[in-house]
Amino acid sequence: DNRLRQWEQRLDGLAARLPSPARQLGTRRERLRELQQRLEQAGQRQMDAATRHLQHLAYRLQRNQPALGAYREAVDMAALRLRHAWRRQQEHRATRLEQADQGLRQLDPHAVLSRGYAMVFAPGGTAVRDVRELNAGDSLKLVFARGEARATVAQTVAQVATPEEAQ
Repeated sequence: DNRLRQWEQRLDGLAARLPSPARQLGTRRERLRELQQRLEQAGQRQMDAATRHLQHLAYRLQRNQPALGAYREAVDMAALRLRHAWRRQQEHRATRLEQADQGLRQLDPHAVLSRGYAMVFAPGGTAVRDVRELNAGDSLKLVFARGEARATVAQTVAQVATPEEAQ
């Protein structure tokens, strides 16, 4: 009994040190927002530098050879294409960041719980993934989107393995 209590205390201590999935997701969302902001700022700086460079080249071209209006027009068109390409790239990056954020939200265990599922924990505090881990009379902890419940196993019925599981 003492050894069992020691192992239970050790298990409780280890479980208490596990990081919260919600906190991890929050931290990653914040990092994602920070990276998005840095990406936008870096893109804007690159765009500003490229625009200044093109303006400088256009100025030099006009000053040295004012009769070259066609080149000025080409530089203006290049600057316009650059701005459009930058906007498209920013939109693409924003879409990818949004997809990553949605992926993180789908992994949030609380989102699954809010759809009507529950997490089941065995007496030792481990998550139950298979009915074969339980015995009649086991006390379970059920975690829902809003609250918890305690239950006792009356009976277990093992499901026949699917062809994929049999392999």
